[in-house]
Amino acid sequence: MDSDDVYRYLGILQATTPAVAIIKSQLLGEFELRLDLVLKTELYGKNKIMAINTFAIPVLLYTFGVIQWSNTDLEAVNRRVRVVLANNNMHSRAAEKLRITIPRHQGGRGVLDLKTLHYNQVHSLREFFYEKQSSSQIHQATVMADNKLSPLNLRSREWDPMSNVTSVQQKINMWKEKPIHGGHIKNLLLSGIDIEASNKWLTNGVLFYGTEAFLTSI
Repeated sequence: MDSDDVYRYLGILQATTPAVAIIKSQLLGEFELRLDLVLKTELYGKNKIMAINTFAIPVLLYTFGVIQWSNTDLEAVNRRVRVVLANNNMHSRAAEKLRITIPRHQGGRGVLDLKTLHYNQVHSLREFFYEKQSSSQIHQATVMADNKLSPLNLRSREWDPMSNVTSVQQKINMWKEKPIHGGHIKNLLLSGIDIEASNKWLTNGVLFYGTEAFLTSI
């Protein structure tokens, strides 16, 4: 086998090490293809976003914890999603970008945050290996050997993948601090305001995607 040769194992291209650059290029191509297919439909806004979450995003989710995705990579894909949504009249460039990945029942648009998904997956896989190592020599050896060899970095028990994640509550707090866009969420969280009823138009999802984009630009 030459150094440039690759083969496929469990759906992941391999050479002497995983062919990360090739894998990422192919994954992002398939992700954008699926994203475009969803956005060409005439689904309502909520249903388009559900389709993105269940049809497009899993293409990338499959590799989280297997190949290395940097914060820069993940933020770039999140940004690309916003750009594509804006180009297809599903998101206003004047809107608060934090709102896109906040759940709909909390006033957001409900698109899954790829950075959060990545580190949740890494955290879950690390916990799995740590749990199994006490009863499995293979898992124990893997933990000892993985000194930054995989995205899990299993030898470092001190590393907390979730420290890279911005929680929904943190996003809401940052949204509230925005001088223009923060007014809406501040009013929504006032005492006496029925948040569930106020966000019913988002959770019901019966608005045309362009209308929803316009209304969430405030």
